[in-house]
Amino acid sequence: MTRSPPNLRDLLGLPWWAIGRAANLQWLHFGSRKLGRSPLGVTREVGDYALHVQAPWRVCLSERIVLGSSDLTFPRGTSRLDERPDTFDWKQQLTRLDELAEALEAHVLPRKVIEVRTGLCGSFTLIFEGDLTFEAFPDATVETESWRLFEPRETTGEDYIDEPALHRGSLPGVPDSLDPDLRATRYTSARASVRFMGDSLDPLDVTLLLRLPYDHAHRDGEPRLGRRRGDHSVHEYAPYRQGMWSMSSEDWIRSVDLDAHVRWLLDQLESRAEQVKELLSRGVFGDIYCFASGTPAESPALPEATLARVAALGLEIDTDYYRSDVEE
Repeated sequence: MTRSPPNLRDLLGLPWWAIGRAANLQWLHFGSRKLGRSPLGVTREVGDYALHVQAPWRVCLSERIVLGSSDLTFPRGTSRLDERPDTFDWKQQLTRLDELAEALEAHVLPRKVIEVRTGLCGSFTLIFEGDLTFEAFPDATVETESWRLFEPRETTGEDYIDEPALHRGSLPGVPDSLDPDLRATRYTSARASVRFMGDSLDPLDVTLLLRLPYDHAHRDGEPRLGRRRGDHSVHEYAPYRQGMWSMSSEDWIRSVDLDAHVRWLLDQLESRAEQVKELLSRGVFGDIYCFASGTPAESPALPEATLARVAALGLEIDTDYYRSDVEE
């Protein structure tokens, strides 16, 4: 049965209790605390609702900015332009945003949502008790996911994604895309991961064989450990039930075209085709996990040429597609 995606007003009365980021994507969790599982099988603490924001945003307390998206470009412990070294890289080093987010979570949150205001072009403001606000304001015409609200599932994946950021306009004389037919499909996000799994799999064997960097790896029986941001306490959950090694396209391909993500993975793997087949010959299961969201009724179809490349490596395709209902 199809369910409607969540709406920002569903957050009314719920506490905002967590804030963090993955690269330049900021995430917020609302409602009760529960255990969820990422597409890579990592157990994590999530809320009833999660808000992901990549548009500019800011947090204000008593009408003063206490945290904002541009704080990502400053090192931890600095607040002045002349203190920012030319060599600073926010992808590799701790930032002022991280420092302020930790303080906000430790000393200000949780706070309940008492009002939701929506504005033009996908902008919105969440107003919390105690004169706290969170504002987001999309500021680009390029095809990007400005923000989305969804309900994390208790099992692998995410459910009921709402993509409200399709508010781009156009001006005469400026083409919307080099390929209008492709853009007309309106897929809004995509990513892919190659995964090798097995009861006795040691991910070190995969790394030694493929000589590729992984994004996630664990052994069968390895404990699931997590640290809570608020008090830095460590929590242990049920151990992993099999070994896994995974490498994702997410941080390297900025495209809503799922095929671009899969082709990037194939480009990494095909020069190591013999090593991949060696892994599979040992009883290891290998696949390419695909995620996509958008407005079309059907998930994006991979071209026959791409599917043939996947099959030639002996891998399978596993796709999760979440439809975004952008029309009320």
